Amino acid sequence: MDERKNCGGREIVLSAISHKESRRLPIDFGATRATGITLDAYLNLARYLGVDDIPKVFDMKLSICEIGEGIERFFKPDAIGVFRMIPSLDLSNRTYKVLETPNGKAMAPSDFEPKPDGRGGFVLMNSSGVIYAAKPESSPYFDINVYSPLSEYETIEEMSEFDFDYFKMSDEEVECIAGRCVKAYGTGKSVVLNIWSNVLERASAVRGMEKFLMDLAVEEGIEEYIMENILERYLYNFGKILPRVRNCADIIALSDDMGTQKSLIISPEMYRRQIKPRHRRLIEAIKSTTGMKVFFHSCGAIEPLIGDLIEIGVDIINPVQFVASGMELPHLKETFGKDITFWGGTCDSQHVLPYGTPEEVYDQTSRNVEILREGGGFVFCPLHNIQHDVPPRNIAALFKAAGVDLGL
Repeated sequence: MDERKNCGGREIVLSAISHKESRRLPIDFGATRATGITLDAYLNLARYLGVDDIPKVFDMKLSICEIGEGIERFFKPDAIGVFRMIPSLDLSNRTYKVLETPNGKAMAPSDFEPKPDGRGGFVLMNSSGVIYAAKPESSPYFDINVYSPLSEYETIEEMSEFDFDYFKMSDEEVECIAGRCVKAYGTGKSVVLNIWSNVLERASAVRGMEKFLMDLAVEEGIEEYIMENILERYLYNFGKILPRVRNCADIIALSDDMGTQKSLIISPEMYRRQIKPRHRRLIEAIKSTTGMKVFFHSCGAIEPLIGDLIEIGVDIINPVQFVASGMELPHLKETFGKDITFWGGTCDSQHVLPYGTPEEVYDQTSRNVEILREGGGFVFCPLHNIQHDVPPRNIAALFKAAGVDLGL
């Protein structure tokens, strides 16, 4: 008998976050914007498992799909995600339309209308005809770094023309998210509300990364102006949505990528002086209103900041990118394991998962699971979204290491 069947997903996830070991690992597959599966990988996995799911691509920027019923029956995840109605690219996933792809049918947001770029790729344009995202022919994803609306301004006075209310949730989106939370809570799974609310990343996107990093370095006030205006809208959103969902969501997922493979994007001192206080304000707003646990996603070599994240109230870190400098799992578990939950850290998503053999995937994942599971504080999931080139057999091997029997 599959011991995963009919086991309370919510209880086992919350138990892990409370650092209690259970008879089996809690599993996440698709509950966040960083632990799911991209469209081509989903279509290939569905064929491999013999299910006829037509995937819904809820986030066109990253090509991430909802986990449909056919796939869910095999993996039985313990967590379920609730996502923004407009998670990226100004596209609403409230309604969908059929999307024909070279690899099969999918569902895309109804307002997804890409235009050919004349070079084999596609672009997205706003109502003014400005290209704000581009998908090169060689890429399965859209790049938003083609448009940084504040990059041309040199003064705060000029930037005052920009409408920062763009970052506010509409009443329609609040109602949509609240309804999705109620429905998700009824599944018995642990509900993860994906709000993201990036400070460093969002400011870098609207200003342009090179210019914003320079703003942080020279500290002439532009960096403060941009971040405070963004933060104000995020706190507005929290004030609207958190009272509506505090009784039907267990975890809130935030994000701010702060690491590269080798180091931090900014120095620890710069983080503590300029970014950390704003992260703290976001988390204080959450914890003063709800009992939700705070999930924080940041790729890369973030070991120097994990203690800071714990200090400001982060309960869970993801993806635990153990191939990055300083992120060795035994060290992280020994140093921080009593104070934070590791949601990830399973299999190298850049090299082993896409290009290794199923045996290599299983062996690496099994070793990492043994390190992280002791004493609780661990939730199993793909290290990051499963990319388009990951073979289905490797996906099966990944989850087999967590005790998921696909019966193949």
